[in-house]
Amino acid sequence: MVLINIAMNIHRHLGKSLNAGLYKSAFESELSDKGISFEANKKYDVNYNGVILNYKFHVDFLVENDFLVIIKSTKQTLDSIETNVYEKLVTPRPKTVLIINFYEDLLQFKKIIINE
Repeated sequence: MVLINIAMNIHRHLGKSLNAGLYKSAFESELSDKGISFEANKKYDVNYNGVILNYKFHVDFLVENDFLVIIKSTKQTLDSIETNVYEKLVTPRPKTVLIINFYEDLLQFKKIIINE
């Protein structure tokens, strides 16, 4: 998958445990360089039982209108990050979420398919 290869390249060059904003900036640069369409800092309304809440769900990237990409650099496990995604994703959305965590020696990533 192209997005994982991009993340692996960033991890290889920058290393681990830096500020997540640095990884996001590098990811954005790589997407642009490769001509991949994306929207950074995508915000979604949250629909709870037909009511739009006064809350916006933020994701780091919406890539090619299909993938939500969340960039982390945290000790938090991918499973707990996944829980947060499910709690917040109660809105029309792409069905695939890619969580990338740059915190460890080895790049961590998880692809989540959301069944509606």
